[in-house]
Amino acid sequence: MLPVYKPGDRVLTFNWGPVNAGDVVVFRENKTNYIKRVDSTRGGFVYLSSDNRGKATKIWKIAKRQIVGLVLLKY
Repeated sequence: MLPVYKPGDRVLTFNWGPVNAGDVVVFRENKTNYIKRVDSTRGGFVYLSSDNRGKATKIWKIAKRQIVGLVLLKY
């Protein structure tokens, strides 16, 4: 799958409501913001991956509190 979001894209996020599998979120790690798709949620953790799994195979495990917001739209 080709990446939906590219460097330089701007997104509008919101930070209320539950995080579900399939959602796209912005999260912060080491003073850097990332955009990833939610694979699953278990307990207080969220498991994320990239859309372009041919090139980016890392599965991210983050705490829910690291989420800045859910992506509402790209502009």
